Amino acid sequence: MALEIVVDNELFTESFWIELRKRTEVGRLDVVGRQMCFGWCEDVIGILNAEHKSHDFELMKAPGSEKVTVHKITSHYWFERLTRKGAFVADGTAGQIDPSLPNGYYGFIYEAPRVLQDIYYLGSPYKYQ
Repeated sequence: MALEIVVDNELFTESFWIELRKRTEVGRLDVVGRQMCFGWCEDVIGILNAEHKSHDFELMKAPGSEKVTVHKITSHYWFERLTRKGAFVADGTAGQIDPSLPNGYYGFIYEAPRVLQDIYYLGSPYKYQ
């Protein structure tokens, strides 16, 4: 996977992902997406593949563990893309883990709330990014 030289295009903005989220079932239902993370990812990959063919986002999964099940979920899915600044996360259902993020989390792992970092590090190959 090629590393991005510049990370300021629309795929790396919160506003892009919030608008994209509105086009998914989670967005249409206006819910945080409890137990809907995989469905959100399926909706998103369809849109990305149709409209941004070279997006290079990868599906990630945090398997069940104490850090996951404490949030009353069995696993968690989101997208990541490695850049020169680190791993960028797009997680439209992060609100089920951190209620302060009802529209999801879109940013770098190292900037995510600690509770989300703990989940992302379980499934990310970019643990130290």
